Amino acid sequence: MVLTHPQQDDRFLEIKIKKNLHELNMSTLPRREFRTIEVVMGYGPFSKPSAQSKLRMGDEIPFWFLGQEITVRSMTRWMTAVSTIGQFPRECVEVAGYSLHMITCSAPAVEYYGDLRDNS
Repeated sequence: MVLTHPQQDDRFLEIKIKKNLHELNMSTLPRREFRTIEVVMGYGPFSKPSAQSKLRMGDEIPFWFLGQEITVRSMTRWMTAVSTIGQFPRECVEVAGYSLHMITCSAPAVEYYGDLRDNS
């Protein structure tokens, strides 16, 4: 998912689920790195950024960057019945502004309820 500023195409925030979580060794990941998602903050158009930075746990995204409050956090057990994906904590990106409030979270395959559920 890519979020951009509504009036300008000069900055973006890219949020994506990491691939092949089953192959990751949790002990080799740096302490502040997200376990299940990747969050990249960039300047310039998404197709050809002039600069970009991979965010880590604890990094803040200023309100002026996209005109929204954006928070990235790990999901705790009280928020859901399944708070992990294997050994990894679920992680969420929350975007809140004047006309939008959205939460996107990494989720285990057991929560997939689509037509192709058997493939998850």
